[in-house]
Amino acid sequence: MVPAFDRLGRNHRDLLDIAQELEGKGVSLRSLREDIDTTTPLGRMFYSICSIFAQFERDLISDRTKTGLEAAKAAGRLGGRPKAMDADMRNVIEQKLVGTKLSISAIAKEHGISPSTIYNAFPGGRSALTAKRFKVVSDYTAGTERLQVVEDNTTGEFYWRLMGDTPQQDSAPYGPYDTADEAATSLLVMTVAGAAQSSEETNAP
Repeated sequence: MVPAFDRLGRNHRDLLDIAQELEGKGVSLRSLREDIDTTTPLGRMFYSICSIFAQFERDLISDRTKTGLEAAKAAGRLGGRPKAMDADMRNVIEQKLVGTKLSISAIAKEHGISPSTIYNAFPGGRSALTAKRFKVVSDYTAGTERLQVVEDNTTGEFYWRLMGDTPQQDSAPYGPYDTADEAATSLLVMTVAGAAQSSEETNAP
């Protein structure tokens, strides 16, 4: 007894060989799905017909799979596991995580990998990576804005950035600058320019 004939053999020839072998040993076949019993002439006839259709169904599935893979390949999509992150890709992605506000999903799509690959490579995400890479040199407050001058531990260059209420809301670092003083000067210039623009907009008729 089998649940269905298409679960018994790989193709029509297999099914017929199995049926003949069992018949030679005095064993009959019965399929629950097709409700066929090979102990009767009618059952044996239907068994042969069903085995042909089972083979036909498998061939259709195989053809559809091949067609789908060819269409995906033509569209630039390849099957299989997502590719791993090599050292060069890791460095580029780290720069984007630290230096831009691109989402992890967008970065993953750009590099043809899954977001989970990035999360696994950089535990803690962007905020942990930024905290590890940058050392705070000085803090500033301008009105309601909080700003920092930071040093890149990997290059020795300096940047300034706007601080948010949470690490995830911090701006991408602006720079680089050769010294902390240059970064601070740029920060102050931008702050004064922003304050002047805000004042003009407030006093505009």
